[in-house]
Formats: sequence, C-alpha cells, structure tokens
Amino acid sequence: MLYSCAYHDEYPKGWSPISNTAKLQCVDISGHYRNIGESETPNYQPMLSWKLFKSSEFSLDPTHVSFSFIENNKLKVTLWENGQEIFAKAFEKSSKGYFCEEGLIKIDTREYLNRDGVVGTEWHVLGFTKIDDDLIVKDENGAIGMMLLIPVAATGTNWYRFKDEN
Repeated sequence: MLYSCAYHDEYPKGWSPISNTAKLQCVDISGHYRNIGESETPNYQPMLSWKLFKSSEFSLDPTHVSFSFIENNKLKVTLWENGQEIFAKAFEKSSKGYFCEEGLIKIDTREYLNRDGVVGTEWHVLGFTKIDDDLIVKDENGAIGMMLLIPVAATGTNWYRFKDEN
C-alpha cells in the first residue's frame, strides 16, 4: 500500500501573463528581490531563501535575495539581511547547477532525509522568470520515502511572486 497525493496549481489569473517569447529563450533574472513572496495559497508567504537552500546553510534571516550572472555562465545567488550579505552561492550552467528549459532558468534542489522516523528524498525544481520586474517562480516539487514504515509519495506545482526591490 502506498499513500500519495498530488497538487498542481495553475498560473495565477490575476498576475501578468508569461509572454510567449519568453518561452523561446531564457530571460535575464538579475535583480534584488524581497525574500518573502506571495502565492495563491491563503495565509502562505513563501520564503525564496528556504526554497533555494537548506536553512542550515545560513545563520540569519534574509530580507532579500539577489541574482546576478558572473563570469563563465555562473549564476550567483546572494542572501541579504538588511543590506548586509550573509550568504552567497554560485551555480554553474549544467544539469547539476542551473539550466534553461521552457523559457525558465531552473535550479534543481534535493534533500535526503533520515530523521524522526522519516527516510526519503524531497526535491524542488525551481523555474525562474521575470515579469514586470518581479521574479516569478514555478516550484515543481515532490517527495518519496517511508514514514514510520509506511511508503509515501507526493508531487506538486506551485507559483510564487517576489517583488523587485531595485
């Protein structure tokens, strides 16, 4: 017996549409964005830093996240806490760093779990684009594992918007 669930959000109707030309090429997502975003889920404010990194990788609560392209096709993601850089990581352009697909710049994050009666893996493929200077994130996520000896699986798609702070 396998317990599973799936939830896939449609792109929010009230947001500016993703242009058809953006699907043909990756857009430049460089910018400085609020760490707390918005979603269509009531009372849920996603945190971009938590989507990108494990919270154990940085010690302070970021207020902003910036994206910039640096030498040799590297995408640098920097976490800021009230104007002070607190963490930075560069992603190489490759399947294990960042890649371009469906007009989105994508970063694949995975975490392997073995704690509190749970063994498994959780993943997020985060797709980024820019609309009206805001960062739009498509979060395709899932998990598979065992919880107290019960097999579980889940998949989902969520959309988030993070305001530009430039």
